[in-house]
Amino acid sequence: MTSQVVVHGDAYRDLGKYIDEHTVIVSDPPFNMRYHYRTYKDSLKDSDYWDGLTKVFSQAPSCVIMYPESLYVLASHLEQIPGFIMPILLVSTEMRLTLASSQTLGSIVSPIRT
Repeated sequence: MTSQVVVHGDAYRDLGKYIDEHTVIVSDPPFNMRYHYRTYKDSLKDSDYWDGLTKVFSQAPSCVIMYPESLYVLASHLEQIPGFIMPILLVSTEMRLTLASSQTLGSIVSPIRT
C-alpha cells in the first residue's frame, strides 16, 4: 500500500527529506507578484524565483498549478516539455490556471467553461 504525505513548510528547505522513487510533487506555488503572505516574501528577483522553483520541481515528477505564461517559463528552466496541460477558467474570478503534469504524455485538453 502506498502512503501519502502532505508537507506544509518551506519547499526550498524541507522537500528533499521526503523525495523517493514514488514521489509526485503537487503544488500551487506563489506567483512572485508581490502578494502579501504572512510568512513568505512574494517579491523575489526573477532569477531567484525561477531558480528556486527549478530546484523544487526537478526533484520528482510534478503537478503544477500556474498561469500558462509562467508554466512555459518554468518548463524552459526545467528543460522539459509538460506532458499534460489543462487550462481552467474559473468563472467566479476569471482567473486562468493551468494544471500540468509531467506524468501524462501527449495529451492536451481544451478549456471547459461552466
